[in-house]
Order: sequence, then C-alpha cells, then structure tokens
Amino acid sequence: MKMNHNKFMNCVVIFIFLFGVLYFSLNSYFQNKMVYSLNITGVVEDIHIGTRDKSSVVLKFKNTDKFNKDFGFVKNADKNVIKKGDSIFKPMFSYQAQVFRKDATNEYKFIFKIKAR
Repeated sequence: MKMNHNKFMNCVVIFIFLFGVLYFSLNSYFQNKMVYSLNITGVVEDIHIGTRDKSSVVLKFKNTDKFNKDFGFVKNADKNVIKKGDSIFKPMFSYQAQVFRKDATNEYKFIFKIKAR
C-alpha cells in the first residue's frame, strides 16, 4: 500500500512539472507569435528597464494609458539607448523595429534597429 502511494505522488509531481513546462513553452510561443504580427508605431513617453535582464526595455507611448507589457524591446548595445521622444516603428510580421530621433532641424532621423521580443 505504501509503495502505491509513493508511485502516485511521484506521478503527480512529474505531471505538475510537465504541465508547468508545457504551459510556459506555449505561453512564450503565442506571445512571440503575437509580437511578430503586431504593427507598432508611436512616440516614447516613458521607459522602464526590464527587471529580469537589464538589456530589455518596456515602453509607454504617447496617447496611451499604460505600458505595453505584451512586448518589449531588446537593445542592440549600450550606445543604442532608447530615449523619451524617440519614435518607434515595427512593421507587421517582423521582429525588427526602427528607432527614429529628432535632430537639430526637428525632423526624425533613423538612429538604429532593435529587436522586439
């Protein structure tokens, strides 16, 4: 009787572990698919650095109520920092976004590309 209980508990633990792995894998897959199909255009109003890894940023665009947490952007390098007032454009069916910044003539100029995740 004791042996059957231990086998049952082992099966429950393995099931919970496999369910967790499957859940997080599918969640990541569907989020990446959603980001890939989004068209993102906006001017950055506020920026938050990612909590897990300091190389990602979450943006709030002008004329929106909240941060866009469904997607984030991964910076290419330390010199390529997104600033308030930058314009972001990510076309549909792409992971690459373009960052534009106003120059001295008050026109947006292309600065660098970033990867949406």
